[in-house]
Amino acid sequence: MAILDSLVELPNLDDLENLEVLEIVKAFHNLEVLEIEEAFHVMRLPSLTNLRSLTAFNLICRNEMCCNRYINGVCDLSDYQCAPRVGEPAVECLSETMYAENEAVINKAQSYVCAGPVNIHPPDVTTDIVCGGAMYKECRMGNVSGENERARRLQIAREVGPKCNPDVEAWLGCRSLLT
Repeated sequence: MAILDSLVELPNLDDLENLEVLEIVKAFHNLEVLEIEEAFHVMRLPSLTNLRSLTAFNLICRNEMCCNRYINGVCDLSDYQCAPRVGEPAVECLSETMYAENEAVINKAQSYVCAGPVNIHPPDVTTDIVCGGAMYKECRMGNVSGENERARRLQIAREVGPKCNPDVEAWLGCRSLLT
């Protein structure tokens, strides 16, 4: 389920026999993964107790129930998930919290629930800066090497792009013309 921007309430998962869109409806108890992403105005979850085979439950991105008290018992309207947006109704705190039965289902599954926003911005320091200004020098930032490494290996193998420097790029397959 993704981008449910006008959905206000999820249906009870026990009563989906008449749903015509999902092909798995008759075997919902066999559902292994349930991911709810950006269900902006869904205030609470329906009963999850029928999901006996659930191995993963993810409640990610912008979900009102992550900050309206329902999930963790804390109402935090300053949370990014409940920040007001133009043209949308304001989020309100609920008096009730999630049923213990739902919590048990979620806790039994491998879950990623209401975590903070993922950092999607590129790093400020690139590998060439860490490597003392040498674009393709062998060095690492932690245990990660840059994407440039794979691209440069391909350039060297195909003999395209800037001429390689065997003193710096031997580790990428660059060989001296004398050998």
